[in-house]
Amino acid sequence: MLHTLRDRQTGRLPILSLQEYVSYVVFFPSLTAGPIDRAERFVKDFNLSKNDARLASMVEGGKRIAVGLFKKFVLADTLALVALSSVNFSLVQSTFWMWALLYAYALRIYFDFSGYTDIAIGIGRLMGIKLPENFDRPYLKSNLTSFWNSWHMTLAQWFRTYIFNPLTRALRTARNPLPAYLVILIGQLTTMCLIGLWHGVTWNFLLWGAWHGWACSPTTAGWNFIVHILAL
Repeated sequence: MLHTLRDRQTGRLPILSLQEYVSYVVFFPSLTAGPIDRAERFVKDFNLSKNDARLASMVEGGKRIAVGLFKKFVLADTLALVALSSVNFSLVQSTFWMWALLYAYALRIYFDFSGYTDIAIGIGRLMGIKLPENFDRPYLKSNLTSFWNSWHMTLAQWFRTYIFNPLTRALRTARNPLPAYLVILIGQLTTMCLIGLWHGVTWNFLLWGAWHGWACSPTTAGWNFIVHILAL
């Protein structure tokens, strides 16, 4: 809902009826954990779905739900038995099994979340709503920047649009603009710290976000920042 308030302030939000807006806000497939949809995109599908309930969409939705159920209740729940946890950690006695538990935990998170997303997208298709995709094989990407462009993509896009872009634009156009590398670094660190806090308002998530922000910044930006501090 935050984007609708901001877009309303800037005049970018199209006029929506009360029915359209309430339907967007309480649309249950995406209400609890996404995918994060935009009101203007949702409303187009919402109005089309009133007169266009195609059999192909229902078949596609059913297949997507089946895939999601398999990911979440077969793969993720099976991996949960051997994934890293306080109980399993206490039983590990070798480096190999520690890595095995760690990778099982990572895969469990992916199959659990992407499975839920498949179910949400599938239910949306049954109703004529084509929710945006949220995952694109993230663990096959070569770096953290590509990872975040393919993991919970709607969250990353939301923060890019409403945090990173306005912040870096303000820093670039200030009366005394900062160096480009510092603008990028501040933008990435701020954005990823907020994404960390979005997962949980705790110090560990804040540090996790800062680490991802530093790693997602171009290498030269981070090193230039260090050189700048040392020069001071």
